[in-house]
Amino acid sequence: MNVYELRIAGVASDARLAAARWGLFVFREVRRVYRIGTTDHVAMLYEGAQPDVRRWVAVLEQAGYAAEALEEAGSPLEAA
Repeated sequence: MNVYELRIAGVASDARLAAARWGLFVFREVRRVYRIGTTDHVAMLYEGAQPDVRRWVAVLEQAGYAAEALEEAGSPLEAA
């Protein structure tokens, strides 16, 4: 499992985060989407060697969210 951070404008509320999260789940590799604190930054847990950030951002923008890629949050997570 890997982690990537995105900025998704307007996801400070739980309802907006839930809607954006469902939009991202069309990608099989996306496993979880968490808001980081009370910000519009989210941590995405995904499977695979490389994140598909361009496609993720495009889907979010089509759904009406302003989204941008941030730097990778870190190395792969070890399976528990």
